[in-house]
Amino acid sequence: MRVLNIGLGARTAQSNATGHAAEWTREISRLVGEYVSVTEGDGEDATPVRLADNATAYTLRCHPLAYPFAAAAFAERLHRREPFDLCTAEDPVRSGLAGALFSRRTGVPLNVENPAFHVHDPAGPHARACQPIYYRIGLRVLRQADSIRNYSPDQDAALIQLGIPRDRIDCIPHPFPEVAATDRAACRKRLNLGANDRMVLRAGRMVPYENVGALLGAFAIMRRNCAARLFLVGDGPCRRGWEARARDLGLADAVTWAGAVPEGDMPGYYAAADVFVAPAIQETGPRTVLEALAANCPVIVTPRMGVVRYGICEHERTAFVVPHDDVSAMASAMRQMLEDTEQARAMAALGRERALDRCALGRVAREVASVFRETVQRVDLEASVRGVDSALVSAGRTPELRLEV
Repeated sequence: MRVLNIGLGARTAQSNATGHAAEWTREISRLVGEYVSVTEGDGEDATPVRLADNATAYTLRCHPLAYPFAAAAFAERLHRREPFDLCTAEDPVRSGLAGALFSRRTGVPLNVENPAFHVHDPAGPHARACQPIYYRIGLRVLRQADSIRNYSPDQDAALIQLGIPRDRIDCIPHPFPEVAATDRAACRKRLNLGANDRMVLRAGRMVPYENVGALLGAFAIMRRNCAARLFLVGDGPCRRGWEARARDLGLADAVTWAGAVPEGDMPGYYAAADVFVAPAIQETGPRTVLEALAANCPVIVTPRMGVVRYGICEHERTAFVVPHDDVSAMASAMRQMLEDTEQARAMAALGRERALDRCALGRVAREVASVFRETVQRVDLEASVRGVDSALVSAGRTPELRLEV
């Protein structure tokens, strides 16, 4: 099976690339005949980069708005040289539009990853003036897709309400990341943390649903009885407002705004932290929680998360699970973990075991590859049935049997 992946961001543009995207590309390529990635970026335009014997990555340099059309056209050229059996897109909007255009022109089955709870979520990553346009694109792409990969069962309802058949939706979690062993003392020193300083960490985009305002409120309550420093990694449109809230809460000297941090530097933050908090209203993973557990960092999460639905984070067993809007409960959970570090680390260790069991990279890759194969087989069967029906109609006969697939 020859698979085309259309993505965003040139994270696999070098043959020695590391990180989640490169790890995933190399793992999934072991399970298919050939895996070809097309992404946008600022590297050498359309120059192939070998990630494995059967894994190639191309980077296209173009304006972001032109990328879907450029990627679709480039994919068609690759397809004419050697046909693809399946196209998979990393989201329903820009890469999804590219995949949908390519699929419609070539007839290649389309698989789409759905990273959001609602493609039209007003608090989603595309909550800008162009949101209505993104919504219409995403909706059309998802309805055209032959299969859709969700990351959490909580995502299913929104797609079914849009009229997408349940049998075209598969739920497969984020893969558990491999995190290299890191010297905790050295990482803490780099962050100017003393031996007795306690560190709370949060990482991710600064958009409304990430709920950092509630975390700041909880941290202010917790600091009345437990001294600590809060590190906020990430950037986004809400950062300025949350910085003002931190000042209003008297936290200006207690909060470090780290901004966007390269993926390769994140293990150092997890290693240095005493507890990782994911306060989001809802999350399909989040991957950051899996990264924290991979580094044996205790975690606090909220109920509407994939890591909770898959049983990885269980309240008072492997994590603290607190309501996203209960700042008192969030503050209490932080204080308990910071004051009973031995118990917190034991919970993290058990959480890590569960994550490894359910989300091991190899297991997730096998599940995704199985969806790829099933999608191709189902589309081929549907095409065969339509061909038989057309032949019967042409012969003046009415088909007596319909196959449901």
